[in-house]
Parts: sequence; C-alpha cells; structure tokens
Amino acid sequence: MRRIIVWMSVSLDGIIEGPNRELDWHRVDEELHQHVNDELRTKGAFLHGRRTYELMAGFWPTADQDPAASATTREFAGIWREMPKVVYSRTLARAGVPLSVTPAANVIRRGSRVPAAEVRAGPGRPAAGATDGGRADG
Repeated sequence: MRRIIVWMSVSLDGIIEGPNRELDWHRVDEELHQHVNDELRTKGAFLHGRRTYELMAGFWPTADQDPAASATTREFAGIWREMPKVVYSRTLARAGVPLSVTPAANVIRRGSRVPAAEVRAGPGRPAAGATDGGRADG
C-alpha cells in the first residue's frame, strides 16, 4: 500500500489562503525551501487539486530559466517537472499529466500510473480525500 503524506502550509490561526485565494501570507526562505526540496525529491508523485496544479503549472515549468532565480528555486523547478503528477479534479479536462476524477484515496489505491512510493498530497480536497479511511500521514 502506498503511503500518502499530506503537506500543506497553515498559519497558527488556521489560515491556508487569503480571502482572495492569495498565498502571499507565508514566506519561504532559502533554508525552508531547501528542506522542502530535500523532502519532496524523495517522493513518488504529487497529488494536486486543480487549483494547486494550475498555480504550480503556471510557474514551475520554466522557473529555473529566470536568471534571478535562487539555486533552491532552480532545483525545485526540476523536481516539479520530473515528478509524476496526479490531478484530482472534477472540472479539469486536460492537465498534461495523469488525471483522475475519483476520490484521492482511490487514485492511490488503484494508482497504476503512480510509482510505488510515498505520494505528497494537498492542500485542500486532495488532502481531505487522502485522509478518508486513514490513508494519509500528516
């Protein structure tokens, strides 16, 4: 059975995003970014919801081409591009990655396109779906 790791940023008062869905409330310095890179490069896949996938896909595929990008940013761009992705969505027709419209736990249980390794899920609906039946480690 694959292990699902729920990984998300939450403030001490429970904030995940701003009132207009902005994510600018949190700061990722180089030390934290390196930790994220070190952890995520060892996972087998990313399980994204549609919003997170669209946010990530709008930035990371070419983030390492920016001459001003930090070393950790360039490193994560490669990690994100190379990592298999599953998009958990009822509305996204195409993502350029394996796409599932089933509950997240079923994606991992079936998971024929997901490597047999830990899967990083979250935030939001993918994390909620992955926690159904106690399938996720938070």
